[in-house]
Amino acid sequence: MSRIDEIRRRHKERHRRLAGRAGTRPAVPAAAVREPDVPRRPLDFAQKWLIKCLLSGMIVLAVALFEKSYADVYPSVQTAMRYALEEDLNFAKVSDWYERAFGEPLTIFPFNEKDGGDVKNAASQFAVPVNGTVTKGFSDATKGVYVETVKNAEVEAIDSGFVVSVENKEGIGRTVVIRHSNGAESWYGKLSQADVKVYEFVKKGQKLGKVTNESGKSNGLFYFALKEKDRFVDPIQVISFD
Repeated sequence: MSRIDEIRRRHKERHRRLAGRAGTRPAVPAAAVREPDVPRRPLDFAQKWLIKCLLSGMIVLAVALFEKSYADVYPSVQTAMRYALEEDLNFAKVSDWYERAFGEPLTIFPFNEKDGGDVKNAASQFAVPVNGTVTKGFSDATKGVYVETVKNAEVEAIDSGFVVSVENKEGIGRTVVIRHSNGAESWYGKLSQADVKVYEFVKKGQKLGKVTNESGKSNGLFYFALKEKDRFVDPIQVISFD
């Protein structure tokens, strides 16, 4: 046998031994084999923007469907949605930008045609908060009116809405402030007690509390104000306390 043949034989035997050793090795479970961690690619700006647009569209569609079909059945939910939109979003700025950009006002919740979305035009739907005699009229100083009532007279909400404040205010004592669906606020001051809490939904005519009894007198005193947007308006123009 030549030297070359001897070398070939040794190589074959070595390959045979190595192949045998490999066959006797225990198999590694598939679960034990860990795939290398592949870093997740973060969403780019366009993908985030698209997701936000889709979510916003779904919310707007849901609100529009509710307003169209169920607003009359669930007035409290309707008022809550309007209040949330007004408080969490500076809607006035958005509306102003929209009108400048597109030449027409932006309207999401149309006001009732009978009130025109205006406090003065909505007078017919207001309830009288308390019966009495106006002793101090509206002025830039008072921002509202003072009404003399009977002792322990009960105060009622002029319209449905959400209570946004129950606190002691300078000059008018304990005061309840209600935000209504058209954006207007009604203020009920000089209360001896308040029977409602902040964020509570109240119905038209619901009891809010009692007037303050005048010290040493047999009558009570009540303060009332109406705020439309950022200005106070004369309540006497829309409500008769007599």
